[in-house]
Amino acid sequence: MPQLPTIAEQGFPGYEGVLWIGVMAPAGVPAGTIDLFAAAISEAVRSEWLAARLKRDGIEPVGEKAADFATLIANEVAQWRELPKAVQMTVD
Repeated sequence: MPQLPTIAEQGFPGYEGVLWIGVMAPAGVPAGTIDLFAAAISEAVRSEWLAARLKRDGIEPVGEKAADFATLIANEVAQWRELPKAVQMTVD
């Protein structure tokens, strides 16, 4: 749709929106348990079969540690919390 301006052209330079998928656990799960699950999930998404399936669907696995995912979530929350304020969005 070449007639539509980009998000940057609409006044939001540096904007980035990314779809992410992750696995979460309830608060209070021991860090060692989280690390074990994160390692198993990382190994699984890099297996030949699942990696091919993810690639076919346009998904690129990133991060290998729970801390990486926690950082991603914190950054996303900060970004999306500010957006409604920046555009003066209200709920009717």
